Formats: sequence, structure tokens, C-alpha cells
Amino acid sequence: MGTEIDVRGHITGVAENGLHAAKIMLDTASVGATVNIMLAASLIAGEETIILNAAREPHIVDLGKFLTSCGVGVTGAGTSEIHIRGVRALHGCTHFIIPDMIEAGTPTWLPSQERAAKSSWSAPSQSTWNPWSVS
Repeated sequence: MGTEIDVRGHITGVAENGLHAAKIMLDTASVGATVNIMLAASLIAGEETIILNAAREPHIVDLGKFLTSCGVGVTGAGTSEIHIRGVRALHGCTHFIIPDMIEAGTPTWLPSQERAAKSSWSAPSQSTWNPWSVS
């Protein structure tokens, strides 16, 4: 995409001649990398960036929907290959974000912790010790 990255002590990225579209193959599917590439590519007007081995999480699908609502051409969000056709400027939209996966899972986790807190634990003898048993 035309960016030089320096990772000495802190991360610095410079695109002296501006960003340009690219075909990017991620070694490992990464939500953070996919999001950052999608955001950068969204403002490379008239050019198409392709992300291969993109993250497929619900957050990526939601970001694709948001960027599309703002005028960016996004296809393939939620698959391993995402295409982003950038625009000169984003326009406003109304978008409701999806719930955070960790927050959404908390209500299912809490009852198990309450049961665990009510259980009593005593140290068994060496011969019968099982670190996974709770009595």
C-alpha cells in the first residue's frame, strides 16, 4: 500500500507518496490487521485493495456493512477474501454496531462462577490429588 513501517521502540508508518491499492496476503488471519487494512483502503479513491486470508469474525462483517453505508465498496467481508474499493470521502450514515462478543458471553459465564464460589475445596492427600476436582 506504499507504506514504510519502522518498529524500533514504537511503530511508525509513513506513506511519502500516499497510499495505493494492493493485493495483501496475511500470513495469519488477524482481526486487527484486517480492520486496519480495510480502514486505510477505504480512502484510496477509485482503487481496489484485496485482502487474502482475511479475518472472518463478526466484527469484520459489521465493519464491512458500516463502510458500505458510508459509500465504500466492500465485498467479501466475513470470507477469507475481501475487496475494498475506496472513495474520496466517506459520507454519513446511521449504523448500529453489533454487541461485543466478550460482553455478550459474560451472562453465560457468571452463573458458573457463582456455583464455583459456593463450592468448598479441601486439599486431598498426595495419592488422590486431582487438580480438576472440586468437592
